[in-house]
Amino acid sequence: MDWLHDLVGKHPAERIAIIDHDDTPLTYGAFRQVIAAVEQELINTGLRPGDRLMLVSENCATYAATIFAASRIGAWVMPVNARQSEDELRSLSEHAGPRLIVFTPEASEASLAHADRLGASCRGVTQVGDILVAGPFDGPKTGAEPAEDTPENSVAALMYTTGTTSAPKGVMLTHRNLMWNAMSSARLREIVPDDIVIGVLPGTHIFGFSSAFLATMHAGATIRFMTRFDAARVLDALENGGAVLPAVPQM
Repeated sequence: MDWLHDLVGKHPAERIAIIDHDDTPLTYGAFRQVIAAVEQELINTGLRPGDRLMLVSENCATYAATIFAASRIGAWVMPVNARQSEDELRSLSEHAGPRLIVFTPEASEASLAHADRLGASCRGVTQVGDILVAGPFDGPKTGAEPAEDTPENSVAALMYTTGTTSAPKGVMLTHRNLMWNAMSSARLREIVPDDIVIGVLPGTHIFGFSSAFLATMHAGATIRFMTRFDAARVLDALENGGAVLPAVPQM
């Protein structure tokens, strides 16, 4: 495996990949179909290799499918927490110059509010939700970066830091970098295909993105997405088969 989207191509079609935010199960076979549908609509809407694809979301299957669809196209996915303010999103967008912005309204009222404000429209429907997209945007910063042909040189994700001590910084992570993180995290946590990983950490943060979501995909396990931390729901998830809980001390 070399490219990020290779993570989902090797697992049995009947195995459960995702338990969505609303408890709907999605097999690896069905997940691959959703990824292909999102990929085609993004291409139809104008996404190109080297473009930035901003993903304003909370944890859900559409979030996951968009990441791998961008990888298949050769675009840079840029996950952004939908709970950030209008000003924060504007600042990140002005800095990164995304060609398109994707939203996850089925899992996030905040994402839907941003979509309405930015004039997003539905470009298609999958079994997990609408493909809600704003753009394409054309401007001096929205041009595609040169496409690379090797995973160690090709950027897969543009992750912005929190900006705790200064303005957020966009960190360019390659396919090879993220594949190594996924493999290492899966091995460290000893994730196996029969495990359910509780995906309650925000997938728009590098911890939830690589050490929870991508690690689960590497292992061929199941991730149970939760949009927000709720102690009672997490305890229920543990009682109902949750085997791995990537978390922070406050949780």
